[in-house]
Amino acid sequence: MPGNFLIDPIDFMKNNLVVPHHAQIGSNQADSGIHTMCLVKSSVPARQNGKDVDKWILMKYSSRINPATLGGVFEAYWCPYSQNQTLTCVLNTESRYMFTATMDGCSFGIGSQTGDGACRVAHANESGFGLKHENIFGMDGARQFQRSEQEQRLKHQLGNNIQVINPLNYMADFDGALELKSTTFGYRKAMTWEFYTQKYWKNGGTFFLREVVKQA
Repeated sequence: MPGNFLIDPIDFMKNNLVVPHHAQIGSNQADSGIHTMCLVKSSVPARQNGKDVDKWILMKYSSRINPATLGGVFEAYWCPYSQNQTLTCVLNTESRYMFTATMDGCSFGIGSQTGDGACRVAHANESGFGLKHENIFGMDGARQFQRSEQEQRLKHQLGNNIQVINPLNYMADFDGALELKSTTFGYRKAMTWEFYTQKYWKNGGTFFLREVVKQA
């Protein structure tokens, strides 16, 4: 595999697609926090710039997983996702890595950093709120309402002084169409957390890796 996640996670994410198995890791507030996770290599590669690249499934580690498929075992924070909810996670210095569920319309909030490695984050989904407005304002209007509501939910959880990764930051493809998905992840350098979106799209059973962008 190109690169090694534990040595240089940013380089690894630029050259390998990582897809969280969020149902297996957890989708309730109680699932927030540190988990022993692993990368399991998929038998079907992704594509990037016309070439095959490895696709990995992020899962909780289990001794039942075939060791030949493992690309690394590590401790990582998990910020859970559930439809029409805003779920939070407190990051600290127990791990350098954080993941959340695949984002394709959700927003991710980043609270103030304290300088000692602590940071509170949240994953907001208000798809039901957006859907209520689609018949009146159309899809674009409904998406705008959803983004706005998600930001308000994040501020309610994290305070007004936050950074927000919203769908406009990660879903726009080369032609501007909002069709990309994101594996949103965090990496702690010294005592500061940085956050990135790994952008990709899916056509049938094939995944296409676009790029990794630092968002905050």
